[in-house]
Amino acid sequence: MVNQTTTCHSLSVPANVTRKYDLPNAIYDLIAFAPWLSRECSTRFLKVAQADLSVKGFIFYLEDRAAKVPEAKDTYWSGVPFDRFEFPIYAIAGGDGIPLLDKVAEYSGNMSEVWEVQNLTSYYDPGDFARVYMEVDTGMCARGTISECAYAVSL
Repeated sequence: MVNQTTTCHSLSVPANVTRKYDLPNAIYDLIAFAPWLSRECSTRFLKVAQADLSVKGFIFYLEDRAAKVPEAKDTYWSGVPFDRFEFPIYAIAGGDGIPLLDKVAEYSGNMSEVWEVQNLTSYYDPGDFARVYMEVDTGMCARGTISECAYAVSL
């Protein structure tokens, strides 16, 4: 979502994570996933996501594995205009986000390049794409249609 040459690109993001341009041509509802680097960078990430109509939410993770997510009213979050964005914004602890980022990086190529290749290629075409996705209950999932839920596949 943010070009690797920007000042907000962190070395803590593996080079092989899935980005939108890595996805096959299809229509997806996306949830952006990125580290909380600073107020400035996080605001830039949110603005880029807002410009992409396929982004239905944003999840930040803390870069410190041991850090707990500050409360919503904590000054840690001040300075970011969260109310200007038309999608839900979440934060998760680094202990949850960092391993998830590692999995996103492991599953960023086609079937022949991923972990457990023999297992997966016994069920799927080796040329198919493999991606990690998650479901985030936005309150619409209970209505029974999968299209009203949001899925994360991009960083």
